[in-house]
Amino acid sequence: MEWVTAHQVLGLVGIAPPGTAPQAERAALVADAINVGMTRALDRADSDPVLATGDAELRAAAATAGAYAYRRFDTAFDSVGYSDLNGTAVKVARDALAYVAPQLERWRWVGVG
Repeated sequence: MEWVTAHQVLGLVGIAPPGTAPQAERAALVADAINVGMTRALDRADSDPVLATGDAELRAAAATAGAYAYRRFDTAFDSVGYSDLNGTAVKVARDALAYVAPQLERWRWVGVG
């Protein structure tokens, strides 16, 4: 399933598609990683009607994860950080899908057994 495309990733980070060759290559790498990761995390067939129901939320989650993953390449020592409203530093996950885990969990296949 294709949740986000390389062109969408570029647009999300403020680069007019198709961007330069290195930017397009990075965006393709990120889009592929997000698409594969989400498919594995959701563990549902592409034709599953539950995915159709959650399509908008899942595509938004893919976009968020894609933007985080793309910008990680631009950071020193492969880390991104920010602070909360009190100025306390917040640890940021290395896995871009960790940012959207609650959205993915909501639509993930859960088996009984």
